[in-house]
Amino acid sequence: MRPTDRILKNTAFMYIALVITVITGLYTSRLVITNLGVVDYGIYSLLGGLVLLFAIISGSMAGSVQRYLTVAIGQGDDRETSRVFSASVVIHLLFAAAIFILGVTIGRWFLENFLNIPPERQDAASWVFHFVLISFALKVITVPAQAMLNAFEVMGTLAFTTLIPTFGKLVAALALPLVGSDSLKTFSFLICCVAIVEVIAIYTVTKMKIRSCKLVRVAETKLYFDLLSFASWGLIGEISHSLKVQGVPIILNIFFGPVANAAYGIAGQVKHQLTTMAQIIIKTTNPQIIKNYSTGYKEKCFTLVFQASKICFGLLFIVTIPLLLETDLILTFWLNEVPPLAITFTRLVIIVTLVEAVSFSLITLSRATGKIILYQSTVGGLLLLNLPVSYILLNNGMPPETVYFVNIIIAVIALFARLPILKKTADLPVKSYCKNVLLNCAILFLLTGAGAFLINTQFEVTSMHINMFYIPLLSGCCALFIILKGSERNYLINLIKARGNNG
Repeated sequence: MRPTDRILKNTAFMYIALVITVITGLYTSRLVITNLGVVDYGIYSLLGGLVLLFAIISGSMAGSVQRYLTVAIGQGDDRETSRVFSASVVIHLLFAAAIFILGVTIGRWFLENFLNIPPERQDAASWVFHFVLISFALKVITVPAQAMLNAFEVMGTLAFTTLIPTFGKLVAALALPLVGSDSLKTFSFLICCVAIVEVIAIYTVTKMKIRSCKLVRVAETKLYFDLLSFASWGLIGEISHSLKVQGVPIILNIFFGPVANAAYGIAGQVKHQLTTMAQIIIKTTNPQIIKNYSTGYKEKCFTLVFQASKICFGLLFIVTIPLLLETDLILTFWLNEVPPLAITFTRLVIIVTLVEAVSFSLITLSRATGKIILYQSTVGGLLLLNLPVSYILLNNGMPPETVYFVNIIIAVIALFARLPILKKTADLPVKSYCKNVLLNCAILFLLTGAGAFLINTQFEVTSMHINMFYIPLLSGCCALFIILKGSERNYLINLIKARGNNG
């Protein structure tokens, strides 16, 4: 099977899972916020974010494991694949223990002394914190198995495993009206049970599907050192991302309380679904980008990087146009009770996600080179500015949505900072990338965005169905002809025709 066909097949598997996940996730969020209420939902979102601050190390390790596994698979070395997998399992077990210890010490101290939680919900918040802490420690342990499935491109199985927490959370949300005890405590306990099931299931199916998924004794310290060394520089980026995503709601809580956290949590749900959609393209192209670069096929690698960036942005833009235009209507239909600031936060988080989506394939390219010191120190340093700049502005009386404006500006600066670094470390053709990717994406955004703005402000015939159906259709047509090259467009059209004839 050709790499392009494999990527399309894998993308199909992941998008089926995505559609199920999005629909189920949106309905689950509606149930959770309805049954918990705005304040309790804000507490749960806040504490989940606080625990994630202790899981930042696992994120950097995930990139490290993925890179070393993909290189070993590309070389056809089953023994080395098993050694990398085994070493990563040991490391992640130790990390999970470290996260739990840090959480019950530093995390609990921070919870009791700094967070703005109503006194009558302090006890429930403590229970939630510990259950969520256990859940995230368990998720850390799943990283090596997920990396194996992704590196071997077993996307059907990977898609199946992603549905376990989705349906588990739905079952937990449906159970809330049936319990007589504290709903917030019960929900966090049920989510912890789902995490246990997820760990057992993903290791079971990975061992069934991949023969090199077996634990072997790795006595040499060099492999552990290599994995940790690569991850240590990736840790800068993970700390920056975690402080941005999870530190900001803590600042919002300090200045504006749990209600602002509820709005941030809703916007975070939207961002999570959109980011998942974009990362499906990246997840299916990651192995090919790394394999082509590590084997010396740089042109093929760069082609995949360009295509992934354009398709990520194009798909997200088509999906988000109606959400941007009808935010209040969609959130009201989704949630019934819309927390204050949720509409503004959601619109701004969409802009952030569109900017970040263009960069996902560049992150993969950086990992493929193995030369990540300059990249992570520069980009990570820029992203770290989100937290102090947001705090300074809020402390000087700026409104809560300021945190998103800061995020947008820094995301744009970081995008352009990546390019000269990757030109130096990976020989990325920066001029070609700017012309074929960034310029075309900007034209699509400005042209279609301007058209939607004019229709909504100048014509009295504007209605919900135009924003929800016709403008996305127009955006899709524009994306097809603006973003894709002639050869890419013809290949996609011919592929659709071939699938239609076969079907």
